Amino acid sequence: MSEQKTIYTGEELSLTPELVDRFFETMISNGRQEETVKVYRRALDELIDFLPEDQTITLDRLESWREYLDGKGYAPSTINLWASAVNSLMRYCGFERTRLHHTQLEPRDAQPELSRSEYLSFMAKVREIGSEQEYILIKVFATMNITIRDLPNITVEAVGKGCVKMSGGREEEIPVCLLKELDHYIKENGIMEGPVFVTRSGNTLDRSNIAKSIRILAGKAGIEQEKCCPRALHRMYIKTREEIWSGLEAMYDQAYDSLLNTEQMLIGWDVGK
Repeated sequence: MSEQKTIYTGEELSLTPELVDRFFETMISNGRQEETVKVYRRALDELIDFLPEDQTITLDRLESWREYLDGKGYAPSTINLWASAVNSLMRYCGFERTRLHHTQLEPRDAQPELSRSEYLSFMAKVREIGSEQEYILIKVFATMNITIRDLPNITVEAVGKGCVKMSGGREEEIPVCLLKELDHYIKENGIMEGPVFVTRSGNTLDRSNIAKSIRILAGKAGIEQEKCCPRALHRMYIKTREEIWSGLEAMYDQAYDSLLNTEQMLIGWDVGK
C-alpha cells in the first residue's frame, strides 16, 4: 500500500492531536513495525512538549528543538532518529521544505558523567548528611524525564495522580519508589496543595539555589561537583534509558532471527548448500 499523503496548503503546520493520530494510523496501515511507531511517538511527544501553545511548526522552531535536545544531553544518534521521525510527518503533510536536513551533530565537549555506581554512593551519602528535600530533589532529576524548569509542576495533586503534566502538555509518570517518598515528604511537611518543593515561606525553590545545594552535597560526598548538577543527573537518566533500550532492541533482533530460522526449517525452499 502506498503512503497516503495529506496536503496542507498553508505556510505553517499546526501539530494537532487529530493530525498526529492520522499520521500514526497511516504508519500502522502501511505495515510499520510497532517499535518504530513507539520511537516516532516519543519523538513527536518531545516536539509537542517543546513547541509553544499554538503547536505551530516552522523550520526555525525545528532547528531550535534539535539544539534544545542536544543541550538536554540526548545522544546525537537519538536526536537524528527523532529528526527523521519529524521529517516523515512533514512529508506526510506535504511540507517537504519544512524539515530538518540531515547534518552530523558534532560530538559535544567532554563533560563529566555520573555513573550509576557513583550515583548510588552519592545518594547513600546524601541520605546520611543531607535533608529529605535535597534527597528527593536529586532523585527526581535522576529517575524522571524532567528538567529544573518543570519542577514546580510536581504538585500535591500530581503526586496524588501518580503523574506530572509538563509545560507542553506531556504527562510523565512518577516511578513507584519515588512516589512513595514524595507522599511521605508531603505528609511530613504538611503540604496541602500546590508545588511540593517550596521554601519555608511557601515560595517556589530558586533554580540556582537548587543546583548550588546539590553541588555542595557532591563535594561532601567526594564526587566531582560537575557530575551532580541537575543537568548532569538528567543526562545520566537519558543515558541509562538509552542503554536499556539498545539492549532490548538487540533482544528483539535475536528473537526475530530465531523465529525466521525456525520457520525456514519448516517451510524453506530447498536450495541446497
